Amino acid sequence: MIRFLMLFSLVFFFSCSEDSGTDSNGDGFGNNGGFKVTIDGSSWQAGDFQVFAVISVGEATSVLSISASKSIPPASAEAFAISIGQPVSNASGLEGTHNFGPTGMAALSFIQSNSSDVTSYLSLSGQVKITNVSSSKVTGTFNATCVNTLDEMDTITLTNGSFSAPITTSDF
Repeated sequence: MIRFLMLFSLVFFFSCSEDSGTDSNGDGFGNNGGFKVTIDGSSWQAGDFQVFAVISVGEATSVLSISASKSIPPASAEAFAISIGQPVSNASGLEGTHNFGPTGMAALSFIQSNSSDVTSYLSLSGQVKITNVSSSKVTGTFNATCVNTLDEMDTITLTNGSFSAPITTSDF
C-alpha cells in the first residue's frame, strides 16, 4: 500500500510546473512548500508547486505521504516520495521519528527519469522526523541510505533533508 501511494505521488508530480512563492511562514521555503536534500554531496531542491502531502486517517491507522519533484529540461525529471504508516487514529500521532528500512514503518523512494531510462532507489536505512503536522502543512527532516532497485551495488546517501509540504487532502 505504501509503495502504491509513493508511486502515485511521483507520477502526479511529473505533470506539475514550476513557479515561485515567498517565504512568509519563515521555514526557508515558499508559501507553496519546499523540499531539499543533499545527494552524495550535491544539493537537490524541488520546484515550487511540486511538493505536497496527503494524510489518510482511518479507524486504527494513519498514513502520511510526502512527494516532491523537479523537471530537468529538456526531457528529464527527478522525484522523491516519503510514506509513513502508523497504528494511530489521528494525524498528530505521525509526529516524531520514524525509521526507514526493513523493520521501520517508513519508506523513501527516489526516481530519476529521462527520455530513455528510469532509475529507482529505495531506502535501506535512515529516518524521517516529522516536526509538525497541522490541517494545512507538514514539516520535517530526513536522512537515508538508498539502493538502486536494479543494482544493489549502486547506493546513494541522502543528508540534510528537510521539507515543508502543503497538505492537499486530509481526513482531519
